[in-house]
Amino acid sequence: MKIAFPVWVVLALTSVLFVRCAVAQKTAASLSSDHEATALTFAKRHHAELASLLDQLKEMDSQKYQSAIEELFRTSERLSRYQDRMPDRYKADLEIWKIDSRVRLIVARSVNGMEDETRSQVKGLLLKRNQIRYRQLTNERQKQQDRLERLDEQISQLENESETLAERDLDRLMRSVRNRSKARKKSSTAKTTPVATKTSKSKSKKKTSPKK
Repeated sequence: MKIAFPVWVVLALTSVLFVRCAVAQKTAASLSSDHEATALTFAKRHHAELASLLDQLKEMDSQKYQSAIEELFRTSERLSRYQDRMPDRYKADLEIWKIDSRVRLIVARSVNGMEDETRSQVKGLLLKRNQIRYRQLTNERQKQQDRLERLDEQISQLENESETLAERDLDRLMRSVRNRSKARKKSSTAKTTPVATKTSKSKSKKKTSPKK
């Protein structure tokens, strides 16, 4: 069910929800139908109230609508890059966006004051967002620590086993050269063998052919 917002609310919410609209309006190109479809699908799927707001904004201010759509499209594209490669990051970033979008909408509606219940709701959302960010950052820190440990191991090897590593690399290079040399000889033999066989057969026929 679509939600109807008063005109002044739509314009006020737009300025809060899409903080980059003012900048985007100066450089916005003609709206791509693909961008619009992608942005609206994203909004309907993840924040239905925002989709309703956009429907009304389209009729009231086409320029702000265009800027809002482009910002949503960029957000959708940014998140989609992680969906397959980094699904955990995709889920976390999407959840953060949904929380931020809901919070901005609630705050924008509360320009004349916020009731305690609403304030508690917003605080709960912000706490949830902080928990997600906490998990993201601790996971990232662990990855960095693991990477540093691997670097330390490599540095230690180069510092303490440099000669052994050099000998090992040299042996590997020599094996590679020998293997390539063998492969070339086999290839050369395979190319010349059929010719020799054919010549041999031809000579054999000449020797065994009856005299007229």
